[in-house]
Amino acid sequence: MTTMNDMTATYKSYIVPAGKYWLGDPCYVIRSKDWIEFCNEVSSEEDKDNSYIKLKDINVLAFSTYHGDGCYTDQNGNEFSVDAGLIGLVPHEYLENSSESDSTSYDHLGTVVEFAEDTLCFTVDGILTFGNYIIDTK
Repeated sequence: MTTMNDMTATYKSYIVPAGKYWLGDPCYVIRSKDWIEFCNEVSSEEDKDNSYIKLKDINVLAFSTYHGDGCYTDQNGNEFSVDAGLIGLVPHEYLENSSESDSTSYDHLGTVVEFAEDTLCFTVDGILTFGNYIIDTK
């Protein structure tokens, strides 16, 4: 018999502000000098069942993939390489302000998206949804 204590949350949702983002595994675009801080925040936030990570003066939304690392596609055939077990949104302004890397060199690992209005992003049972982008990682 299943009781309420046996149930686990499988749904996380966030409203992301309108704007331009890089969608993919954050490990490819977070600067080396910021990576340890990001990982520490992800670790502490996962304990709270939270995926909205504060990094410096920006917020990064990152959901865990169902099977960890690999290559996943959205409903339009866009491919997302994953090496940190995450797919998420990094504000494009972070990339523009980076002297360490050229964001265009990561085009094959993710994609730049722009939301004209605040956008619902959520994950349910390995399916990651970022507005109109649906990535099935299961």
